[in-house]
Amino acid sequence: MSTTRQLGYIAVSRSIFEHPLFKNRPDWHVAWEKLIAAAAWKPQAHVGRWGSAHVERGQLAITQRALAVSWGWPSSTLRYFLDRLEQAKMIVQEVIRATINANDGIKNSQRI
Repeated sequence: MSTTRQLGYIAVSRSIFEHPLFKNRPDWHVAWEKLIAAAAWKPQAHVGRWGSAHVERGQLAITQRALAVSWGWPSSTLRYFLDRLEQAKMIVQEVIRATINANDGIKNSQRI
């Protein structure tokens, strides 16, 4: 997900091993912990190939394509996983789209 390695630790409740969403899907459990580990631990600017975004504590700015490639998952599997996390109220997905013109920078941005 990121080329810079974040040092430190995250606290994870042991009850996560019994969560119904992860009960028969150990790959989903690992992906969930990777999302937690990649989330910002303080407000910061996150820079990606697509530009930069301000993220607050607990937020993550990344494309679905980058996550799918990083985990070796098809994009349909990733979308299904993220939708299931959102249904379980474990995440909130926010999609931000921008039209970029090489000469003028961002022309139109829209929150969806």
